[in-house]
Amino acid sequence: FIADMMMKMMMMMKVAAFLVIACGSASVGAFAPPQALGSTTTTTTTRSSLCMAPRFDKSTQKWVPSSEAETESAGYNIWGTLLRGGPKPFFSRLFSNEGYQQGVLKLMAGDKISYIQAQASMDAYLENPNDWAYDRYNNPGRDYVTLDTKAITLRLIWASIVFAAIGRAAYSYTNDVKFYDFLS
Repeated sequence: FIADMMMKMMMMMKVAAFLVIACGSASVGAFAPPQALGSTTTTTTTRSSLCMAPRFDKSTQKWVPSSEAETESAGYNIWGTLLRGGPKPFFSRLFSNEGYQQGVLKLMAGDKISYIQAQASMDAYLENPNDWAYDRYNNPGRDYVTLDTKAITLRLIWASIVFAAIGRAAYSYTNDVKFYDFLS
């Protein structure tokens, strides 16, 4: 049992190290294709599968969509990111949209998935990279696109509790009353 746990932990550490190297950096090199990062493996793909994948432009060092189905308009908007992934991917997309889009295109090219699947997977990665890596290894093909209404409901409940407490603290501070005075 312990040996099995150790093997799983080692695999997770390898996946985490790969993600830090491949996706964790905001530099342009993080978005390079595997061949540009020194990979010695060669892949054989058909021409039809390459026509539907984003291309890496070596002159600009960026991923470029090869069709309209690979652009931002093919996915969901920023509010969909907030609902599916939470605040971390929302703010990442809001303040670093170019890096976010490059990550989505890289996922599309590497995993050969649609734009919306890559976008949902990127949101899950940005929300919690460790859980994303664990799911990628133990549950490949997990559906991140479908909205989880239970999780959204729980987030809304927690957000309302937190904002109510912050509001009460601000009110108590500005009106010189104790935080719990409303209970008496």
